Amino acid sequence: MRIQDMFERDIDRNINGVIKIEQNDEEVIEQELAEYVVTNELRGHFSTFFDAYERALDAPTDKIGVWISGFFGSGKSHFLKMLSYLLSGQTANGHPAIDIIAPRFEDPMIEAKAKRAVDVPTETILFNIDSKGPSNKDKTAILRIFARVFFEHLGFYGEDLKLARLERDIDQKGKTEAFRAAYRQITGTEWLDERDAYDLNSDAVIDALEQAGAKSREAAERWFDNTEEFEFTIDWLVRQINQYVTERAEQEGGEFRLLFMVDEVGQYIGTDTSLMLNLQTIVEDLGAQCAGRVWVVVTSQEAIDEITTVAGQDFSKIQGRFNTRLSLSSTGAGEVIRRRILSKNEHAHDLLTVEYGKNATVLKNLFTFKGARNDLGGYDGAKSFADAFPFVGYQFKLMQDVINGLRNQGSSGKHLSAERSMLSGFQEVAQALEDRDEHALAPLWMFYNTVQSFLEGYHRRVIDRAAAAARDGAGLEEYDVAVLKLLFLIKWVSQEMPGNVDNIATLMADDLRANRAEVREQVQAALERLERENYITRNGECYLFLTDDEQEIARQIARTQVDAAKLTRKAAEIVFGQIFETPKITVGKNNFPVAEWLDETRVNNAGGLTLRVLARMDGSDAPSRDELILRSSRGEAIVLLSSEIDFYSCLMEAARIQQFASATIIANLPANQQDVIRAKQQERTALETKAQALMEEAVRRGEFYAGGSQVTITGTNSAKKLIEQCTAKLVDAVYTKLGYIDRNYDDDAQIRQVLNGAAPALEGIEPNKRAIDDVRTFLGAQAMRAVSVSMDDLQKRYQAAPYGWRERDIAAVVAELIAAGEARVSYAGQVVDARDAKMIDYLRKLSMTQRAVVEMRVRASAGDMTRARRAIETLCRVHDLPTEEEPLATACRNALQERQDGLNELITGAYSRNRNYPGFGTVADAAALIKDLLAIRGDSGDLLRAIAKAENDLCDAGEDLEDVDGFFPDMQRIYDNASNLLKRLDQDRSYLAAHEGATKAIENIERILGSERPYSQITDLVPAMQTIENAHAKLLEGKREEVKAQIEDIFASVRQHGEELGVTLSSVGERERARTGAVRDAATLTQLDAVSAQLTGDQARLFGDLDREHERIHRPAPASTGQVVTTSHAPIAPERPRKVRELQRSTAFLPKTLHSEAEIDAYLADARKRLVSELSHNDAIKLN
Repeated sequence: MRIQDMFERDIDRNINGVIKIEQNDEEVIEQELAEYVVTNELRGHFSTFFDAYERALDAPTDKIGVWISGFFGSGKSHFLKMLSYLLSGQTANGHPAIDIIAPRFEDPMIEAKAKRAVDVPTETILFNIDSKGPSNKDKTAILRIFARVFFEHLGFYGEDLKLARLERDIDQKGKTEAFRAAYRQITGTEWLDERDAYDLNSDAVIDALEQAGAKSREAAERWFDNTEEFEFTIDWLVRQINQYVTERAEQEGGEFRLLFMVDEVGQYIGTDTSLMLNLQTIVEDLGAQCAGRVWVVVTSQEAIDEITTVAGQDFSKIQGRFNTRLSLSSTGAGEVIRRRILSKNEHAHDLLTVEYGKNATVLKNLFTFKGARNDLGGYDGAKSFADAFPFVGYQFKLMQDVINGLRNQGSSGKHLSAERSMLSGFQEVAQALEDRDEHALAPLWMFYNTVQSFLEGYHRRVIDRAAAAARDGAGLEEYDVAVLKLLFLIKWVSQEMPGNVDNIATLMADDLRANRAEVREQVQAALERLERENYITRNGECYLFLTDDEQEIARQIARTQVDAAKLTRKAAEIVFGQIFETPKITVGKNNFPVAEWLDETRVNNAGGLTLRVLARMDGSDAPSRDELILRSSRGEAIVLLSSEIDFYSCLMEAARIQQFASATIIANLPANQQDVIRAKQQERTALETKAQALMEEAVRRGEFYAGGSQVTITGTNSAKKLIEQCTAKLVDAVYTKLGYIDRNYDDDAQIRQVLNGAAPALEGIEPNKRAIDDVRTFLGAQAMRAVSVSMDDLQKRYQAAPYGWRERDIAAVVAELIAAGEARVSYAGQVVDARDAKMIDYLRKLSMTQRAVVEMRVRASAGDMTRARRAIETLCRVHDLPTEEEPLATACRNALQERQDGLNELITGAYSRNRNYPGFGTVADAAALIKDLLAIRGDSGDLLRAIAKAENDLCDAGEDLEDVDGFFPDMQRIYDNASNLLKRLDQDRSYLAAHEGATKAIENIERILGSERPYSQITDLVPAMQTIENAHAKLLEGKREEVKAQIEDIFASVRQHGEELGVTLSSVGERERARTGAVRDAATLTQLDAVSAQLTGDQARLFGDLDREHERIHRPAPASTGQVVTTSHAPIAPERPRKVRELQRSTAFLPKTLHSEAEIDAYLADARKRLVSELSHNDAIKLN
């Protein structure tokens, strides 16, 4: 059985390893509820929570805080979300969360308490505190966050508390709908769509407030002018919350709960005591005033007592408020993995149980470790084997230690979490084995592939280099790489799992049927090759993975060769890491990045100014003064270290010691040698310190050059200051246009003022005029070359030489052009309004500037606007269009949209039902033309120019659509009636052919219906239809009378024949009534002809039925069998069968019209002659 087919859930499904509070779409909720695992630890936490929560249902309490702590990956956010789903009554696939989760408690008491809690009407406000936090994180941040989410929960604009308070006041007065209706009437837009820009629509808001009766005009104006005094406090917010929950409790019959559920509050607070105090006061007041109706549930990576200890003040009150404390760990990860990832279907479980029985002894012997931690082993039994397969029990515990060890190795490992990495790791390994069968086992080394992306490069390089050597056959084999990966994983858990041969062989097991001795032999050979190639080392009986640095251990200190580049880097670390440690220069408000060079080696990747420190690490002679002046004129600041100071010797000696120490396994050396190496290491530290001091002195005695001249610096003896001042001299030489910015912008609010046209300015003074002119000229030149310019291009251009402008100032310059209507910004092909909330992001945010295109704006000409107006009036039948560009463009777009909606309604409605209606091509072409125009997302000028360009096509379409507009719906009804009439009378066309008027009418209708432009002839269809219907009705009635007469004659003959035979049959009357009814109901001549044809057959069948009934009645009775008659007569020959000829009446009596008695006699004579002829050859004739 394939491993892929063993799992209860698809092993290849996408699993959300990290729970995000803001993810609340239905698919995420369904998966989180369906796959949430209640471990033993979580069961205890649910019990603790619902114990405290249920008690508060019966008695008021001020202990309304729950503090959920746990490190990254412990599942605290998931637990918080589950509580929210349970208490708020969240559903998935129609099932309440409590019905999904409660059975997993496996404890009736917990389930009962949870259900009682859920039965109380509850609302939860679940949020990540960082995502809701204000940009200015001051001491009231927590208060403002709570206020924001509360008002947003009520449907108000919580992002602006002033506005939220106004909306709350309107709502409490019962004026919300009236205010929104008034705003809609005044502005033509919805309040909810525009309230974030309410300050830009003050007149409309004030008018709406007054019209709705929510505020007097004076009060509304005072509110807008901020002259109403109001102090936003915790007490006020708590009163608002208490008022809300009290009202909701009254609505719900006395029971209601509101929960603030806050994720990562500890990380947000950090060590900020003011934020902690803010939270403490909020929780304290909520507890005191709301008496248990409002709860605060938070998560934090730290326990509450740890965070309050760090804060360093007395926060005993908050600890009392957060009386319920839950501490989550990652110890349940194994249980989560078994139940969420590895849960088996019934067939697989049965198969694996059998497989364990076959191999139980082998498995018990296989997974025994030497010197390892006692709790690391294989399987406890068949169930343990089936639950974990294809993994082994020790892996669930050991991998937690491995991951924790990796998290401590470099910055990349910090992104690992035990629960997330194990969950994804076990899934990825299972996926890698999904094509194997029930004999497969997952070797530990395969987990390397699941964590390698989180590892530092110097770790991965060793493995990658070994893999390349194995591929090239350079001393290694593929199996060796797997062993090397295994040794890497256990490198930092050697206490728990020593890397001896036996343990490595066990950890490498990948099949139940593996021969342990053979595996050990294969492992031993791999270890020998790896050790020979210097990838690992042996410490006693244990093998250890070696990093790049550790692979130098085999060399002796006396023979150690120091790489010149390494020595240069060390010198660079001292100069740029300790002396001049910050790679930037500050001039005024500008910070200029500094590209750092030591000799010809670049130290960092910063752009901007170039600082070169000439230490001459290669031993070369110092350049001449003229050479240095020339070199500095190319945009460099040069510091020539004094050649009188010998710092080189200290650096070289320290480097040799460091190189040797890093290449020696000290524990394997004799004790005296270990002491020598330790002493040398201490000496190395002293040498490096001395080298730094000597290099600082070399700076003080050195020479300085910048901007093409030698610089003399006075007033300081600090090496750092000397380098800073030398580099600062370079600014004027490199950034010659820095002075174009004569006004700096310090925050985004100032840029927003520029975009809104509200930036303060002195009369006659245009700030940054030269900068604006430069950008304007550049954009114009690029437009002439048809080159698209992104905001990122502008930022890079003007931050670089010769400009050196600050990123925010560049954004402000572009904002000036936008506000003046000279430039525009497009994002993802859409023109962005200057007052768009994201405009500053488009100008500044790196992820957006690359897609934000800046171009000079081209306005529509008067001629274009005239042609556009004329085209829209013709096409859309609108008049009195505006004459200004912006209003005209808006009106044109609205008219086009309305026209397109009407055309699309025809296409999807009438034309979809009958494609033969005239004008379909006209409508479709017009709709396509309008669609192309509406797809234009540029500014008003773009749309008007496009309309003007298409004027002829639009006018032609408008004229063509006049007939179409007149056709629907009145002419359409006549058209449909005529079409339906022809379909209904299609079978009777041959009968109508004899009627000249009807024939001409039919031809006339077919001609009109087939015309591409029948509009002027539609009314001609009415008399034509009348003519046809009259003719058809006359023919139909005549035919009906004829068939009625035929029915009477035929059934009269049938009844007469029955009388002659003395026989009656009920079927005769039934058949007559059926035929009479068919004649009465017939709507076409064809139907009547069908009845007529059926009558002849009816006559023959009924005559036969009567004859047979007569024969049955008069058939002689059989002779008596009670007597024996004996005669002496000769034998009598059997009677010959009678030959009866069946003949159709129509054959004997041919159809003919008779006009006289003589013709009747002649007709009968002919019929007699035919009958006699037939009888001459037969014994009898039967007429049918």
